[in-house]
Amino acid sequence: MKYFDACQNVVFVQECGHYYNCIAASSSLTQKYRPNLFELKMYLNEELERHLNSLQTLSKEEQDAFYCYVASNGLTCLEKAILDSKLEPEALIRRLEEMLNHALFYESLLKAGFIPDRFCPYLEYIRNRDYINII
Repeated sequence: MKYFDACQNVVFVQECGHYYNCIAASSSLTQKYRPNLFELKMYLNEELERHLNSLQTLSKEEQDAFYCYVASNGLTCLEKAILDSKLEPEALIRRLEEMLNHALFYESLLKAGFIPDRFCPYLEYIRNRDYINII
């Protein structure tokens, strides 16, 4: 967070500034399923929220950018849990329930002004916690 203190401002841009060359079946952290990734991401998001709130009141646009960021982080973790965790259906439903019970993630899902297109078909199931239709 000290890095953010040194910045005059931070902006989100639509353009991709870096392309990561993913190799299928590699041990890359972008390809490997990590069971605690959601908790790590949400911890960092909570710390970021605490830091931002300590600086000033956020504008509506800044709040929306934050909610979109948190929602996208959580949805990506949820997607990885479904596709890569190899959990049995009952265990997977419990895992999804844990994720969707996270206060900041669920609040962000409800308040985010933008959700990546790949999640849109499942968004109502996710918001309504309809676990069977999510998986």
